[in-house]
Amino acid sequence: MFETLDSHAAVPPPPGMPHGFDAPGGRSGPAEHLSGIPRITLRQLVYFAAAARLGSALRAAEELSISPPAISSAIAGLESLLGEQLFVRWHTDGHPQLMSQLEEDTLDVIFVLDFEISPTLSTTVLCPGPVRCVLPASHWLANDTVDLAQLEDMPFIMLDIPKTRDYFLSVFASLGLKPNIAHRVTSAEMVRGLVASGFGYSLLNFGSHERKDIVYRPIRGYTRTSQLVAVRQYRHPSSELIEAFVAKAGEFLSQHGINPDR
Repeated sequence: MFETLDSHAAVPPPPGMPHGFDAPGGRSGPAEHLSGIPRITLRQLVYFAAAARLGSALRAAEELSISPPAISSAIAGLESLLGEQLFVRWHTDGHPQLMSQLEEDTLDVIFVLDFEISPTLSTTVLCPGPVRCVLPASHWLANDTVDLAQLEDMPFIMLDIPKTRDYFLSVFASLGLKPNIAHRVTSAEMVRGLVASGFGYSLLNFGSHERKDIVYRPIRGYTRTSQLVAVRQYRHPSSELIEAFVAKAGEFLSQHGINPDR
């Protein structure tokens, strides 16, 4: 399966090229030549091939030295032209569904941030997930603890998924602030790409330490933290396999980590 690719932006056609056409019967179809062949660009094909080969918009962007949104836009444009889904998107908004599957015994254990975990569930802390302000590495606040009041009027990039969205908004509310939401995306990868490209700043709990074009900075005056936890049902005895799996996950995170402070 391929990693999340944003499907909201479309690649604009070259000058004079229509976005669509009226098919026989008055139905709209993808933009095509009169011969019926879609107007696909070499750029779209190159970007698509790189993302498919590497399995990630981020890795494809790094290989081609462009921004991840450019990769995502090219693929979205291809899908629009062809009228077919080319990638399976894995969004990070499955917290309620995961909880439901756990309660229905479809899953034995899930890994989630500890937002509103029911006291009827057993949790094991895997690693801390402190909220951090994400900025371009060249930003004038990139070397400091960030006062969000200084950024309140600046474009904010929202990771717009349930629980996480509310949590980040509560960070601003606790400081008496309201963010200027300019962009909403459902992928942390896209958040990082947009920040790196200068579209604004954001908040995230976990970092990607392979990237050198963005930084994660502590927030002045905010102390509440979150944690990544393994969640299981109390009513079911945990098997040796599940215990070993959770222990291995904790060991991996302690060695490699996704904490932006590492």
